[in-house]
Amino acid sequence: MATHIERLNRLLTRLQEIDEAASKLRYSGTDHIQERVDSWIPPALRAVESALGPDRAAELQAVFERKTFGSSRIASLSDVIRGFIDDLHDKGADPEIADDLDAHAKTLLDDDVRSFVQEAVGCYKGGHFRAAIVLSWVGAVALLLKHTLADAALLAVINADGGRRFPAGRSAWVAATDAEGLTQKGERDFLDTLARVGGITDDVKKKLVVCLDTRNSCGHPNPGPVGSRMASAHVEVLIGHVFTKF
Repeated sequence: MATHIERLNRLLTRLQEIDEAASKLRYSGTDHIQERVDSWIPPALRAVESALGPDRAAELQAVFERKTFGSSRIASLSDVIRGFIDDLHDKGADPEIADDLDAHAKTLLDDDVRSFVQEAVGCYKGGHFRAAIVLSWVGAVALLLKHTLADAALLAVINADGGRRFPAGRSAWVAATDAEGLTQKGERDFLDTLARVGGITDDVKKKLVVCLDTRNSCGHPNPGPVGSRMASAHVEVLIGHVFTKF
């Protein structure tokens, strides 16, 4: 399967071919050249949205809609595509990870969870790694919570466990009936409990705790860059242990 960069390079080559044809035809074939550019734009928009998200596709659409013609229009479109290719090289978004997460997002039945995960895909593709980490975690923990609430036996065990650990007083466990109830002691406690009662393995819990810590770091204005490697590692764990399992 061609990578996003390869697809954009092919689009750039196609623009160059149209430009060469335009230089040969000069003014006699202006309408024909415009038709070729018009036919170029729909697949180009789809490729850019797939690679970098809808906001970047909108940038390309805006350039296309400017009142320029012929070689000037082709040059402007070519410059935008070159910029997108540079962004993909510089940002290092892994197309396979993005496509994998996107594919799993489409299989999610819950509209809210699917929306969070699809937004995370767009952020990841666009190089907004901090946002991708936060949104993918929100989608993953929402999926875990919904799975737990749908399993009456598991929910009963968790409530019994909570009652034993927090028996009385202001911090007493309130029987959970929704996502807020399951996380009343925090998301970390929910993961610990889920592992303790057999909902997930200890190994998976350890990996998810790392993801939670990463999410918490990215959800606050902490110094230091958040790069593609951190986001890729985070998303890979969530794909492997949440989105493909629940």
